[in-house]
Amino acid sequence: MVRTRRSEAATKLNPATSPKPSSPRVRRHSLCETGKLEKLPSTADVDMMDLSGNAECSKQQITPGQKSPKTDSRRTRKMSQSESRLDQPPKDPAAPQRRRSSSESRQKRSVDSQPEHFHTYRMHRIKFFDYEPQAINCIACDRARNRLALSRSDGSVEIWTVGGTFIDLYQQAILSNEVGTSIEALLWHNGILYRGGVDGDLVEYDMTTYRSKKCIPGHAGAIWCLALNKDETLIAAGTEEGCVVLFLYTGEGFEYMKSLQKQEERMMSIDWHESGDIIVTGGLDNIRLWSVDSGNALQRITIARQSPDKSTIVWSVAILKDMTIVSGDSRGKVTFWNGKHGTQLKMFSCHRADIFSIAVNDDENQVYAAGIDPVLIQFELTPVNASSDWLVWQRASVRAHHTHDVRAVVMMNNFVITGGVDCSLVAVNFEEKLKYKTIPLPHHSLVHVAKKARLVLLQYSSHVHLWTLGATHTTLPLADKSKNMLALSSRPVNLLELRSRKEEHIVCSDISSDGTWVAYCDRNSLRLFNLTMGDNEILPPKISASRLRGLPTTLSHLPIRCIKFSIDNSLYLGYIDGSVKCVQLKVTNSLPHIHNIISSTTSEKDISLGTLHQMVVSPDGSKVATSDSNYNTLVYVVHEDSLKLTWRLPREDMLVTALAFSPNSECLAYALSSHKVIEYNLMKRCYSRPTISSPTHKSRKSHYLSVVAKVLNMQYSSHDPTIIIVA
Repeated sequence: MVRTRRSEAATKLNPATSPKPSSPRVRRHSLCETGKLEKLPSTADVDMMDLSGNAECSKQQITPGQKSPKTDSRRTRKMSQSESRLDQPPKDPAAPQRRRSSSESRQKRSVDSQPEHFHTYRMHRIKFFDYEPQAINCIACDRARNRLALSRSDGSVEIWTVGGTFIDLYQQAILSNEVGTSIEALLWHNGILYRGGVDGDLVEYDMTTYRSKKCIPGHAGAIWCLALNKDETLIAAGTEEGCVVLFLYTGEGFEYMKSLQKQEERMMSIDWHESGDIIVTGGLDNIRLWSVDSGNALQRITIARQSPDKSTIVWSVAILKDMTIVSGDSRGKVTFWNGKHGTQLKMFSCHRADIFSIAVNDDENQVYAAGIDPVLIQFELTPVNASSDWLVWQRASVRAHHTHDVRAVVMMNNFVITGGVDCSLVAVNFEEKLKYKTIPLPHHSLVHVAKKARLVLLQYSSHVHLWTLGATHTTLPLADKSKNMLALSSRPVNLLELRSRKEEHIVCSDISSDGTWVAYCDRNSLRLFNLTMGDNEILPPKISASRLRGLPTTLSHLPIRCIKFSIDNSLYLGYIDGSVKCVQLKVTNSLPHIHNIISSTTSEKDISLGTLHQMVVSPDGSKVATSDSNYNTLVYVVHEDSLKLTWRLPREDMLVTALAFSPNSECLAYALSSHKVIEYNLMKRCYSRPTISSPTHKSRKSHYLSVVAKVLNMQYSSHDPTIIIVA
């Protein structure tokens, strides 16, 4: 479980002016700040102070990407030495020249590489955001469409697109379920996602609206595992009551077909043989092979116990073409069995605790296993010696990419994909020695700033918090030069907490710039609040929130994916089908109400809108831009009665992960899942500059292009419109 520490500080950088380069410079943002994506310049003097109120400061030259004050202080000492030498009078040319040492050469390069000018930014470091990522329960791959689905411990389901390589892995959508739902198994069929859980139903999702479409009862208690046969006509489910339930595909979906013979214990794992006539299941102290036609057990393999009073649970099982059965159990043992005779071929005691999941590659010569001890072990089918044709299973390699339990292991595109309690999704290629790891955070902003009101809205799973930002005086004395914080004259205060109805999952939220409106939406409805702030001289200030009731049903006819306020407090709603609506809000005689609602119009018939996942409003409120899953990037112009589609940007072969308008609203910058940043001039209808694929700081280029963490936020610098700040 990941938590952030509670504290806040403000950072002040010395002012100066900056020359405008010929191409925009991109600054990578590595911290979760207030949501203002104004980042440190390439070099700056920093005075900082912590929340305790003790004056602590230092003046040091810092560069994006540096991680420790110690490194910055060392660079500061080098700068001071270099500057002192530059101030000395020139030496006599006739005097003998001393050979410059390597350290002096590095100091000179450090001086020469520093820009002459930089801008002033104030950064608020928010450390009181207690966001808790949720553990991954299970993973399912849709190889035909290069995407995967995973479920988390809070009952939510995430859809991820893979792209060409796993470095393009991007979170496309989050499917929220009812509160208390526990999803134990996921399965893809013809691009449609199915899930099973403790409610005992096989649930089909509508991939257009990302809502539950159909529930097929299993009549046998909780569903712990699911498997699809090779012909993709039957789904087998292992249940709490100890029977295999079969669901038949009828062309319009799956329907309950029959249940096989009941056993005494629950079934925790299941798999189909390639022939489609045999099913293998794992339960308590046994593995069974079942005949699909007769519904009876063909073979029973008994698993030994470590202690007489503790059952051995077969958490995962797989069956190969040659009837070899692979099992992983609660003893931490991976066992290979002869499925025809029910005998043990080989057993490996490589894990120290339960093995939760195993996966087999397409050639069936490699098996991967993981569980409570966070290691991924590879087993290979290899010859006994170079001159022998006799193949045996051997342990090949061990990898440790997780910090806690690994609950799911699947294979996709020669990559082993794992997930577990540490909340991160990891993709590993053993042959090419590649690894990609995602950050355990949603791919949309959870922090929203009301710049004029100096408020910050923090979005959690089922509630939002409203805080005031801390303030500082720039003329406070500086005492301790070992820290980088400015003293706070007023501390941040938690003003308000808004909870969703029945603790439903909050999809998106936002706050207006002047702090008078807050909006959030769950999977079914929109909530809109008008805020009234009391006397600011009273600490903490009093605030009241009045909900705007009786919203038109047309605002929630489809799931809302994005919410954005404009400068004039108009609320823009981005829907799952790619459409946009603008809700113009007014306050008359202290009564908030909706003044007008306008909808987007698409004149071009050849545009196929996909699932909307990005939206941004221009600084002047005259334009709104969206991007969707069909790689469309569209810009609408706001009129009195409609949102007219005016620009359709050239399509890219990757998803857009962030959007930003220039200060004059004439250019639109967008980032792709491959980390490329592109700027498009709307007035000239062309690319304004070459594609930017790395930050200006060259030492950060390799890291910037290698990490799986995407550019999720963008903003133009308020001082220099040729600088784009990314986070």
